[in-house]
Amino acid sequence: KEVELGTPVRIGKVSCPRLNVRVRPSADSDVLSVLSAGAIATIIGESGDFYEIDNDKLHGFCMKQFIEVE
Repeated sequence: KEVELGTPVRIGKVSCPRLNVRVRPSADSDVLSVLSAGAIATIIGESGDFYEIDNDKLHGFCMKQFIEVE
């Protein structure tokens, strides 16, 4: 997914020991990867209880409650 120029992005930090990065914004969705506590996530969007993140080669969704937005 491409981010349009001028789209505001935010930076967040993982606040739990292990955070699943999912294919879709659903707790039932497949897990793509896991981020460790303190990992930085670039937030490019939101969908319900999830942030859409895009970091280098990783693009997916994480639950908002486990990311502290800076």
